[in-house]
Amino acid sequence: MLTTNIVVALALSSTDASDPRWLTDPPIADTVHIRADDLAAAQLARARLRASHTDRGYRTDAPSVVLDIAVHIAHDARTARAELAAAGVHVPRTVCYIGTPAGLAGLIADIEAAHVADGVTIVPMLDAHRVELERRVLDDVMPLLGTAGTRLESSYRRTA
Repeated sequence: MLTTNIVVALALSSTDASDPRWLTDPPIADTVHIRADDLAAAQLARARLRASHTDRGYRTDAPSVVLDIAVHIAHDARTARAELAAAGVHVPRTVCYIGTPAGLAGLIADIEAAHVADGVTIVPMLDAHRVELERRVLDDVMPLLGTAGTRLESSYRRTA
């Protein structure tokens, strides 16, 4: 069974991911939040940050690298795309996921397994749907990550 330690946070708005709410316990090490055009760029940024930390001879753990992902989920991918189109949302220049809760859980697990990042911040693409996104992530995505072997221990309590 795959044992992972991915951390997951939820941004409070589409424009500010700087102080997210952690859905899992936050990383123990210092945290560096990154945005990247794609997963390969994020993986390279993580490797460079960790190598730089090691090259400088720091005696502390390397920082945890947390990737911002712009997200919109619905019960099916077609609905998710239609909702974004109806809202006229401009897709941000970062890794995006538009689809289902199961697909998002798969992406998050893949990000950890491929060493793309140590965690993710889920950034809502539609601020008007943030409360619904929070509900779907807590009720649908997080349990799927738990069944995939992801260690999710948290004291997070729903606020919405």
